[in-house]
Amino acid sequence: MSNQLNEICNILNKFEEAIAHIRTIWKGLEELNPHFEEIASENWPEKHHRLWLHGATEVGECNELEQRLYRDLPITETAQSPAWDAYKAWRKWLETAGLPKVSMALVYDKKNRKYEEFESKEPSDTFYATDNRFDIEKPAEGETLLDFIVRLARSIEDSGKGPRLGYRALKSFVDFIRKTHPIEQAAFIEHIFPRKMDLHFGKIIRIISPEAYPIPEKTAVEILMELARRCRSGRPDTRHTAAESLGLSWLCIIASRIRLPIHLETVKSIKSSAVQFGADFPALQVPTWFGEQPINISHRIATFLTALSHIPSKQHRDTILQRPMRSLTRMLNDALQSVDPNPEYGNITYLSLLNQPHIFGDYRYQPKHQITK
Repeated sequence: MSNQLNEICNILNKFEEAIAHIRTIWKGLEELNPHFEEIASENWPEKHHRLWLHGATEVGECNELEQRLYRDLPITETAQSPAWDAYKAWRKWLETAGLPKVSMALVYDKKNRKYEEFESKEPSDTFYATDNRFDIEKPAEGETLLDFIVRLARSIEDSGKGPRLGYRALKSFVDFIRKTHPIEQAAFIEHIFPRKMDLHFGKIIRIISPEAYPIPEKTAVEILMELARRCRSGRPDTRHTAAESLGLSWLCIIASRIRLPIHLETVKSIKSSAVQFGADFPALQVPTWFGEQPINISHRIATFLTALSHIPSKQHRDTILQRPMRSLTRMLNDALQSVDPNPEYGNITYLSLLNQPHIFGDYRYQPKHQITK
């Protein structure tokens, strides 16, 4: 394992040497062009952050990797299927999934000083299926499931949630589609009706946990630099854990560029074969709810991830990382103790890096209005 760790350290050393070389060139250009704002000293920190976030120092790589990715969502077979078929299947499920079980119970009436019987309904997935108001607007002839759900979402945004039973029926219909189709087939729903959602100024928004908010680029880079420092000292197993923690952090940042629903567990389990060296740029096949999506990465990060995957393990594996999540989390927490980020950022985890780091300095996004469920 020592040889592989030394190779990883060598990759990081060359990376930092390249950054130092760029800084020297930057200073020289600034002296020759004192009025050229783009290479002014105050703009160097932002450039430095981008170099670390993307692991790129070549001009061509920097220009490519600093671009924001805007891709159309993949249209799945389920999304293109007739909405009427899905509606009929849902209605049939309501009839056969089991109506709420009704039983009689006794309750003591203090005012009349006697026990009285009342009906007790056990919860059911079908909610209020026996009520005629538990229904949604019917699809139009020839309307696809995607168009139908988009139309329902626009209706919610334009007119509000509407009657309680109608809104619960809509949630039941959407959940039925999720439960009866593979996640990659039904993932398009998450961009329209998230599992946890609310209306905010007439728009459907996703309710996410506080630890999922993005952090400033400066803080993200400080975390990367601290993990890189820990790769160079200590016992071999500690250096190995630091290297994998750095690798997972870079994988999360790479995945954040594509802006599609992604599970942290699937990012940690990315296979070594997902790193592919192409003619122009290496690419990483990132597993999303819509299937694998290729994202260009720098040659240096591709080489770093490949070196990580070559570290021997006790059991055969085909993934880049092998350390358990608890060890990687402990290493990240230790690094955060050294970085000492602004406490207002809250709980920083790998999930924070799955949201693209922002450029707004010493600030962490928080909703302007408290969202209530």
